[in-house]
Amino acid sequence: GMLPDPKNTPIIVSWMIAQVVTTGAG
Repeated sequence: GMLPDPKNTPIIVSWMIAQVVTTGAG
């Protein structure tokens, strides 16, 4: 899949979480 390595891309993980929160709240 397109899932990034959380051990290699913690910034991407945080970004995805922010995207999910924004989408859910918006």
